[in-house]
Amino acid sequence: MAETLTIETLEGWVRAGAHWRVLHHGEHHAVVELQQCTGEPVERIESDNPAVIAYLEGVGSDLDLTMKEGNDDTR
Repeated sequence: MAETLTIETLEGWVRAGAHWRVLHHGEHHAVVELQQCTGEPVERIESDNPAVIAYLEGVGSDLDLTMKEGNDDTR
């Protein structure tokens, strides 16, 4: 069985210099593809955790989060 998707997994993946992309985001389930820094797929991981699903709301990849944080006027 594949690793379960967590917010910590996603954040750690990016800290390591890699990327991730949302393949499926539903009301009760999400699937993310972990990618090398080159964009080459490594693994698909899934979650039914409401916190993870909320974290991924409106996001297509880790790059979307980076852009969103860069446009945050509250900092």
